[in-house]
Order: sequence, then structure tokens, then C-alpha cells
Amino acid sequence: MRHTIMICLLFLAYQFCQAQEQSQFTQGTDLLKSENYKGAIAQYESILENGQYSTELYQNLAQAYFQTKAFGKSMLAIERGLAIEPNNTALLHDKEILKNEIESDIFEVPPFAPIRIWRALTLSLSPNTWVLLQLLGLVMIIAILYFRWLRPLQPQPTWAPFAKYLGAFLVCLSTLALLSVWHQKTNNRSAIVLEETMLYNGPDERSGSTTTLPEGEKIAILEDFDGWWKVKLLNLEEGYVPLSKAEKI
Repeated sequence: MRHTIMICLLFLAYQFCQAQEQSQFTQGTDLLKSENYKGAIAQYESILENGQYSTELYQNLAQAYFQTKAFGKSMLAIERGLAIEPNNTALLHDKEILKNEIESDIFEVPPFAPIRIWRALTLSLSPNTWVLLQLLGLVMIIAILYFRWLRPLQPQPTWAPFAKYLGAFLVCLSTLALLSVWHQKTNNRSAIVLEETMLYNGPDERSGSTTTLPEGEKIAILEDFDGWWKVKLLNLEEGYVPLSKAEKI
């Protein structure tokens, strides 16, 4: 009885928190529509501090920061939303608009064509869809084994040869795709420049600088130093950036 009461109390507390966060989101959206952008930012950031997030929340937060000319924070919110849903068309559209506002002379060097095509393929479907395709392939393979080993005297269905190769193909493709998506997410150590800075030759401002990094520029983190990151730019140039000038996605 005591455990049941505890479970009920926890459930009610969870529902209360969900309702409170939904109320905050609604308030933030109303503030955004009324052009009270700082108030909307405060509401959305409060929700994030409680550990709740969504693509819609990040999109609204990015719009609020965009209106206050905080392009670095806006790009950070967009990139965090895309980390959840890479093919979100609204976020991708907002990202293109924001990139036009950022004055950057850094041009991205695209990856090798086969790598670019493979990444686009793996991100074209959600991880859940790849899992379903993997399960479908396994079902096909199990069905073939069933007819071959458990019912060897009966003629195999006409679809058996086709299903055998299709099942193996789906299992291999979906497994490789899931591994690729996992690798991209776990090894994607990127950050967004929140305040215009320079790309330094070493982890010291006295080392000299090479390139100006505008607010909102995306950088890849290679190594951590005491108060510095060794980074790679979209044009593959490497250097050092102070931790205080950027934030991880």
C-alpha cells in the first residue's frame, strides 16, 4: 500500500512538472508573439535548465535570440535543435537565414563525395526507422531459416530467394547506418562562437592570430587545454580559441 501511494505521488509530481513546463512554454510563445523577446528567452531558458527540451523549443529560442541580434546564441539553439532532428525543415530554413546575417569569410570545404552521400543517406531516416528496417530484415531471414530447416520437405515459397537477399541487405544497411549515426553523434564535438574572437596560433593571446571568427561561426573541437580549445574551422584551418568565447553544442 505504501509503495502504491509513493508511485501515485511521484506520478502526480511528474504531471505537475509537465504542466508547469507546458505553461512556461505557452507563456514564452505568447511573449515571443508580442515581441517581448527577452521575456521569451527567460521562459525558454528556464525550461532548458529543468532538463526539458524539444525542437520547437529550440526553434522559438533561436528566433527570440535572432530578434535581439544575439546571433551566436541563436545559432547555438538551432544547432542543438538539429542535433535532435537533423532534417527539421523549419530549423534548416532558419539556419540559412541566420547564416546570411553572419558576416563570415570562412567557406566550408565539403567532405569527399561518397562520405557526403552516405551521411545524407543515414540522416534521411530517423534511428527508429533504421531499427524497424533492421527488424524487418531479421524477420525475413528467420522466415527463410524456418522453411529451410524446420520444413525442409515442403517446397519453399516463391518469394524465398528474393527475401533472403533483401533481408541480408536490410540488416547490413541498417546496422551500418545506425553505427554511422551513433559515431557522428558521439564524436561530434562542435561549438558555436558566441562572441567575435580570433583564431590564435597557440593557446595564448600572445601567440598571434590568423583569422577573425564572427559570432555564430561553427567550430570543431579537437583538443582541450587550460582555458582554450584547439579547433578546426569549416575550411579545415586549425588554431586555438578561448573557452570563454564559444559554447559546446
